[in-house]
Amino acid sequence: MTLEKRLNDAFEEMMSYRTSVGYATATYRSSVPPFIRFCVEKFPNSELITPEMIDEWLAFYPYTINSKAAFIALLREYTRYLNFLG
Repeated sequence: MTLEKRLNDAFEEMMSYRTSVGYATATYRSSVPPFIRFCVEKFPNSELITPEMIDEWLAFYPYTINSKAAFIALLREYTRYLNFLG
């Protein structure tokens, strides 16, 4: 399974779960998919999300300090879900 498929499938599963328990998904849907695309394009041979990917994304994307913190919090939840899946 490719990194892109694995990350996108897990993301959609997470969004389905969040929706089923009544949590919002709009912020995740606007923030995480562009990060996934960035990772797949810049790191095509990677098998997982690395700190280097996150650092490059934060340098690439014009976030304010508070927006960076919010993105990192979203990404933390997403990567926890990835770890849960194994």
